[in-house]
Amino acid sequence: MFPIFNLKSYFDWIVYGPQALPHPAGPPPYSQDSPFESSEFTPYTENSNIVTLSDGRKIGYAQYGTPTGKPVIFLHGMPGSRLDAGHFDDLGKELGARVIGIDRPGIGWSTPHPSRTLLDHAKDVEAVADHLQLNNFRIMGVSAGGPYALACAKALPREKLLAVSIMCGFCPLEIDTSLKGTAVRMGLGLMYPFLPNVVRLLFQNSPIGRLDLTDETRLDMLLKQVAASKPKNAAGKVERDATKQDPGGVLRALRSCREAFSQDSNAPGFDGRLIGQRYYFKIEDIRKDLPFQLWYGTLDGTTPINHGRLIAERLGERAQYRESEDTHGSLQVRFKREAWEALLRSG
Repeated sequence: MFPIFNLKSYFDWIVYGPQALPHPAGPPPYSQDSPFESSEFTPYTENSNIVTLSDGRKIGYAQYGTPTGKPVIFLHGMPGSRLDAGHFDDLGKELGARVIGIDRPGIGWSTPHPSRTLLDHAKDVEAVADHLQLNNFRIMGVSAGGPYALACAKALPREKLLAVSIMCGFCPLEIDTSLKGTAVRMGLGLMYPFLPNVVRLLFQNSPIGRLDLTDETRLDMLLKQVAASKPKNAAGKVERDATKQDPGGVLRALRSCREAFSQDSNAPGFDGRLIGQRYYFKIEDIRKDLPFQLWYGTLDGTTPINHGRLIAERLGERAQYRESEDTHGSLQVRFKREAWEALLRSG
């Protein structure tokens, strides 16, 4: 029979997870035997910076694309970080977009802010924009970045925020009463808030969360999994083939995930917990003159298609809604260029 103190320690470990790690002074060194050129990740060190807010907190950000182009603030998914904006570096240069990725609190180079709400982070986004002296800008939120994009749409002034694009983003859980949304409600609404270390273990059982390994080893593991996968539909094949054909992009995504866990292994879990709580605003109350583009896939196993439909329904005529037979990944691959072109034309 186990001693009581051991049982209590185990219970605390399951419910509360490990203690937070110290805030990193900077990014980890690259592997010396990486098969990729160091220039692939030049933006990781040279394009990343920190802004100190009025309350003393720090927010990490990274810039890509055209420095003098139209500013677009990119709100990453989960797990993710400011580095995800680097996926649009080449496209930003081609289309004339200045792409700015921001670490949410507790992720990457940003100071934790445990008491924050979605609307609080909208203020952080505005502070970064002011620091960069942006007269106006557009916002793109992907997956877990979608709720933050909605918060920015609600909180930011019309003279600054010109347009918003959301790809496969979540809606407020309380408005999705369908059976399809049950898994999301269980995960974000229950598991993330009350069993954060279980969430951490789920991440650790995949190449994404194996931070004890080099990024190159994690990439090799992931590519082997992808090669052995058997897509159930054409969209799944698009997602699989895109992963196989762009190992550099996958490696960048793995680097971004490492940043997501760099301060606290439960940081992405807290991000999910926040998305599963009250938004403290209604989508219907977002200003009527703000252009929206919404991109959703009917085969998405992460974000239920009903989430996109519910957001579009509440935004009304101001939203351009696009629905296609795509998965969470294939949607972002197939409509990457089209979504960015549409956003840059808006506002």
